[in-house]
Parts: sequence; C-alpha cells; structure tokens
Amino acid sequence: MSKEEQLGWERQYGRLAAVAAILAVVVQLAAQVVQNSALADSGNGQRGLLTKLDEVGGQVVAGRVIQAVSVVFVVAALLYLLRCTRNRRDVMPGIVGLLVLSPILIGVGGVLTQLDLNDVASDFVSTGERTEKRADDLIADREAAPLFIGLAGTIALGFSYIVISLGAMRAGLLSRFMGVLGIIVGVFLVVPLFPPAPLIQVFWLGALGILFLGRWPGGRGPAWESGEEEQWPRMADQRAEMLRQQQAQKAEESAAAGNEDEPRPQSRKRRKKRR
Repeated sequence: MSKEEQLGWERQYGRLAAVAAILAVVVQLAAQVVQNSALADSGNGQRGLLTKLDEVGGQVVAGRVIQAVSVVFVVAALLYLLRCTRNRRDVMPGIVGLLVLSPILIGVGGVLTQLDLNDVASDFVSTGERTEKRADDLIADREAAPLFIGLAGTIALGFSYIVISLGAMRAGLLSRFMGVLGIIVGVFLVVPLFPPAPLIQVFWLGALGILFLGRWPGGRGPAWESGEEEQWPRMADQRAEMLRQQQAQKAEESAAAGNEDEPRPQSRKRRKKRR
C-alpha cells in the first residue's frame, strides 16, 4: 500500500473510529447507570446484595450486556489506532487476536457470572436462613469458571491497551500524555487499585475520539499527515513554534502597513507637473 492509499484509508475510517470511541464512552456510562440504579438501595453486606438481586437480577444482567457492547466499541477504536500504528512501525504480533478475543471473553464471563450470582440470590431468598454468614458462604461457593473467563478477557484488553498506546506514542500518533494515560488505563484494568480508574478510561476514549476527528487542540502530530514515524512535538516546541508564527505574522502586518504609508510613484509625478 502506498503512502497516499494509507493516508486515504486513515481519513476514510477515522470518523468511524471516532464514533466508536465516543459510543464506547456513552454505552459504558449507560451500563453503569443501569447497574447502579438497580442496586442503589441494596444495603450493606452480601445479605442485602443477594436479597436485592433476587428482585432486579434481570436488570443487572442487562447492564452486563450493555457493558459488553461498550467493550466492542472500545476494540473498534483500538483496532483503528493499531492499524495506523502498524502503517508506521512494527507492533507486537498477535495483538490483534488478543484484542478481538477480549470482548467475547468479557461478555461471556460477565453474563455467566451474573446469571450464577442471580441463582445464588434466588437460593438464598427461597431456602434457609437469610443471615450474613450464609450469604458469604453461598457467594464463596459459586462457580469459578465464569469469573476466570471474564478475568481473562479483562487482562487481554488491558494488555492490548498497554501495547497499542505504547506503539502509537512511539510512532507519533499519540502525545506523551495520551500514550502514558492509555498505558495507565491498561494497568488499572488488570489491577483495579485506583477507584476512579473507569473515569480515566472514559476521559481517554473521549479524547481519542477528538484526536481521530482531527480536532486536537494545537493540531495533531506530524505523523498523522506524513504517514511516517515522527515524534509528537513536545509542549515547549509547540509553544516556541506558535510564538514564531505570531512574530512572523506581526512582522508581515507591520511591513504591509509601512507599504501603505509610502506615497505612490504616480502621485509624485502629478505633484511635479503642478509645480
């Protein structure tokens, strides 16, 4: 593929990738709203959770499905960024398969896990004592396979975030800030130690959509226009370039104003004839 064809493909599918990134944000937030609203008044402890799940288990499953759909949009945006990166530099082989597999594992694992938990909730409410200890025991004894399936998908997606963000940053398609932030998103997907981590992912995806649309403040890196691997300019370099352009514009305006103030040659001849 020639450079012209490569850049043409990127322009053609850039808007679709931007839509996918923005939809990932919207659908992910919708999934959180559905699940949180369903379990809003579940109370504290596993006993309250199982009791509430027996009433709204179907709504929580719907939230899991919506969440899986959001991952599909995430993967679509990352696949576009990966393709653009591979047009400029080598990326770890096999990452496409890992990325495509992640929403399947996350969706299947998440839904099966929730259905299993709904069965536990039904058993807790319909039989035996409704104590906190019994609720803890029932949750601890549930099937582990769905949990491992979902965890495998999350690890695959997190690892893909890290590899693609690092490669795109080195190719000059992401700024250092966006590249590092994408790596952080991937790490927190695998090791969710930071509570606002989902908000970081939402912010990153929204910013990625703006980048794909070419609406990035100060302009995108030169690699997007050249089709070659070029480092994204540092903030200090961008400020220096903006200052240089402003000074050049002021110099041109001053020169133009000076030319207007000078008398025209024709008017000088007219003055000589009158004398």
